[in-house]
Amino acid sequence: MSPQTSISEYLVKLKKRFLVAERTIALQFEKPPGFTFRPGQWIDITLLNPSETDEEGDTRGFSIASAPHEDFLMVVTRLRDTAYKRQLPDLPLDTVVKLEGPGGELRLQNRTEHAAVFLAGGIGITPVRSILLHAAHENLQHQIFVFYSNRRPEDTAFLEELTDLQRENPNFTVIPTMTGMAKSTQSWNGETARMNEALLAKYLTEVQSPIYYVVGPPDMVSGVHETLNKAGVDDDDIRTEEFEGYGAAKTPKYLVKLKKRFFVAERTMAFQFERPPGFSFRPGQWIDLTLLNPSETDAEGNTRRFSVASAPDDDSLMVVTRVRDTAFKRQLSHLPLNTEVKLEGPGGAMRLHNRTEHAAVFLVGGIGITPVHSILLQVAHDTLAHHIFVFFSNRRPEDAAFLDELTELQQKIPNFTLIPTMTGMAKSTQSWDGETARLDETLLRKYLADAKSPIYYLVGPSKMVNAVHEMLNKAGIDDDDIRRDEFEGY
Repeated sequence: MSPQTSISEYLVKLKKRFLVAERTIALQFEKPPGFTFRPGQWIDITLLNPSETDEEGDTRGFSIASAPHEDFLMVVTRLRDTAYKRQLPDLPLDTVVKLEGPGGELRLQNRTEHAAVFLAGGIGITPVRSILLHAAHENLQHQIFVFYSNRRPEDTAFLEELTDLQRENPNFTVIPTMTGMAKSTQSWNGETARMNEALLAKYLTEVQSPIYYVVGPPDMVSGVHETLNKAGVDDDDIRTEEFEGYGAAKTPKYLVKLKKRFFVAERTMAFQFERPPGFSFRPGQWIDLTLLNPSETDAEGNTRRFSVASAPDDDSLMVVTRVRDTAFKRQLSHLPLNTEVKLEGPGGAMRLHNRTEHAAVFLVGGIGITPVHSILLQVAHDTLAHHIFVFFSNRRPEDAAFLDELTELQQKIPNFTLIPTMTGMAKSTQSWDGETARLDETLLRKYLADAKSPIYYLVGPSKMVNAVHEMLNKAGIDDDDIRRDEFEGY
């Protein structure tokens, strides 16, 4: 049995463990009854009562490598010298761990008129494997190319299995490439080039309007993304998934000082930090903040992820959070000004699409307004021509961060419409003559009658995002036109 401890949390047992490449281990866990996921998603696994820990905590996120039709959940990881991963090779079978999830937005597009081109580096193959197994199981008609880069065959997880899948599926082409054969003890007569424009052109000459999926370590993802852009591929046709902690160039790290702290709503605080020289980000991205030498900690560790609420042209970095009674947030709320914290990032694929013929419809719950705030500031700064609708749901005006500022932005951005809605006015001490409905089909239709081929962005707590996503699907909105950004812990 795998008892569910709370929403999306389960206790599961480790059932199997084996190597799939050099220094690369697969872990198979029980699949909880009723647990469902989309191929490409991830889960968090927490070690319970570990023999050692560090500032990163006892939890790690892993892409699911198994397929939805299989009766187990498999994750794969490179073995590194960290407290968490040192314990994995010797973790006894039937050990109970905590599983949370699923989450994540990497998925195969629905529309088969677009080819799917996966550009996977190293351990980034894990979610792609899940997607490919599902495509084969469901006899999906997508034309799929997988460019799979590793240094050596010894490092290449699932290579034989991918080759077998190619034989069985006429729409599937795998192009493995080994970029470090000088250090290999095996022979190799395949590709050896890095993922560059010449390699892609060799196999994709006649491919029509592909969607590119770039999956792997951050340095690989950013490099391939840049290659695609230089080759004329629009960001609207690129999906990315970064695997943190891998690659020669890890996610950049900085020491920054807290410069300002203030409330932006009830129980909701903004924190302004120094902006490191040369630091750049796209509106919608996140950063990780780590408290250094905290006076207290817990199993969640000393690091939290925050969407950047400020704009790229601001000279500081601002994050916003609801103040909860946890070790991390208790200290953050009282952190003296000029205290140094560690900043890592940026990361994340949330961004405004480029093609202005599509309206942008943001469906936002509570603290989910933070990345949208950054996007709107950039739209105003760059005078972008997108038609933008922001449905902003809170229980009360007291809870609505940036409400006055958003109202003012509506006057500055000609094509921006703000629709705030307060669903719990019975508990408010303020007056409100605006919308009070939840984010449902009726409310959307009231304002979107003339919106042309919109892209929907769902941003907020997981429960809200899932409910709104289901509502959109029932209204006939295809998942290809939906983007999600879930805020955990709310």
